[in-house]
Amino acid sequence: MGAPQTKDVCVKNVFAIAMMFFTMGTCQSVIAQPSVEDCLRDLVHEAADQATVESLRDICAGKQKGASPEPIESDQGVVSERLSLEKEVEGRAYTISPHRANYILPVTYSTHPNNEPFAGVLTDGNGIDHTEAKFQISFKIPLAYDLAAKNSHLYFGFTSEAYWQLYNSAASAPFRETNYEPEIWWQVPVKWDILGFRGGVAAVGLVHQSNGRSELDQAPLSRSWNRVYVNLVLERGNLAIAIRPWWRLPEDDDDDNNPDIDKYYGYGDFRVGYRLNEHIFTGLLRNNLRSNENKGAIKLTWSHPITGVLRVYTEFFNGYGESLLDYNKNTTRYGIGVAISDVLQ
Repeated sequence: MGAPQTKDVCVKNVFAIAMMFFTMGTCQSVIAQPSVEDCLRDLVHEAADQATVESLRDICAGKQKGASPEPIESDQGVVSERLSLEKEVEGRAYTISPHRANYILPVTYSTHPNNEPFAGVLTDGNGIDHTEAKFQISFKIPLAYDLAAKNSHLYFGFTSEAYWQLYNSAASAPFRETNYEPEIWWQVPVKWDILGFRGGVAAVGLVHQSNGRSELDQAPLSRSWNRVYVNLVLERGNLAIAIRPWWRLPEDDDDDNNPDIDKYYGYGDFRVGYRLNEHIFTGLLRNNLRSNENKGAIKLTWSHPITGVLRVYTEFFNGYGESLLDYNKNTTRYGIGVAISDVLQ
């Protein structure tokens, strides 16, 4: 954490966050609003035979207004629909695509904040506040098209998640923890039929995650690890599921500052997303699959449009590994705020 931040630093941080969210919001509005002509052209090829031109035009008009489309009889599910929208704008100047959800939660409440890493750092007996702000910024860009096979692409993504002791004036409102997650992956569409689900996409990737801390900090706050993963995303109408097993790349004992992280994060995760009209529900489940010392985590979110590109966004988390600094601590957190993009838009 270092020295307490001044109010000037906090103002600069707020300004930087606002600018990043403004940029992402602009890009999201571009993605969510293709022209009616382009939208009709895509839906003509994808809709069922009995779909009428009038029904397709209504769907496209809804997209122009930023509304989530009503379900239609089509082979295209929510994942394919998002990929189609992304394809419309990828490569255009001044546009980037959201990767994961982009949100800010001005108020979150943690039932058991983790004070242990900051022993001797926070002075005057000031502990970690139960209430803090949290935000996430996530984007991706294509690096290469049709790599090795038609419609298989190479992507780079970046996600930053921050925990901000915004209301801890006694400690000068520091950023308690920030996680950085760059990744690169190769993605290919699949058309498998599995228990009524159709692909989706399959991907193979490499991800690095760290909190950017130095080993020279006053306390042992540095965390990082690298993983190779396989991700399979399947869809069925407005329902999508993702299964992502991973393998941690080994590190030298001298360099490994979280050698037991697999014990808490496990060896993969399972995600689910469902769109009901304009509501988007998501869930994440992790478990180490051990009979002894079984540990895991669950995260649930809900979002709904409120105005323009803004959505009300709520989050619940319980378990281990909400952040790297807290990877071995059991945490329960509730949060509410706004998002400018969600995973099934």
